[in-house]
Amino acid sequence: MGAPAVGFFDSGMGGLSVARAFLRLRPRARTFYVADWDHCPYGGRPDAEILDRSRQLFAQLRGLGCGLVVIACNSASAVALRTLREENPGFPIVGMEPAVKPAAALSRTGAVGILATAHTLRGRLFRETAAPPPSTTASLPDRPAPSGKRAAFSRLHPIASSAILCDQIPRQISQRNDIP
Repeated sequence: MGAPAVGFFDSGMGGLSVARAFLRLRPRARTFYVADWDHCPYGGRPDAEILDRSRQLFAQLRGLGCGLVVIACNSASAVALRTLREENPGFPIVGMEPAVKPAAALSRTGAVGILATAHTLRGRLFRETAAPPPSTTASLPDRPAPSGKRAAFSRLHPIASSAILCDQIPRQISQRNDIP
């Protein structure tokens, strides 16, 4: 049967960039991607709702035989990553980690722009991984842009009206050069 599949989930299409990067490294891997359109974006939703959705999507991917699940969503990672790992000991679950430190290191001024939801900014994962190095004058944002993600998603045409599951989308996206 081969290696187990790898599952990815996000509230929308943002996580496709994560799936695409994975498929560049493992082009023959069997993958599944869940875009939770009915609940997109997660950023303004209560923690309990995000945790519940994350549990459901994780279970769906596990039920399909995924041997690794990637939470390709900053908000879901901030809210659900630790809990899902505690509830599923020994099962590999990967979450999104903000890349603020590498970005600040590459910046000539030490300043970086961060587009994030309230969940991401107040999450433990963001605070632990994004704390600026002592040698910089960078500071972390203390509030999200109120409508940035919603405005961006309003320009997308949903490909389904509810959570979609597709094992071909990441592969098709990985073959395109116009998507970051």
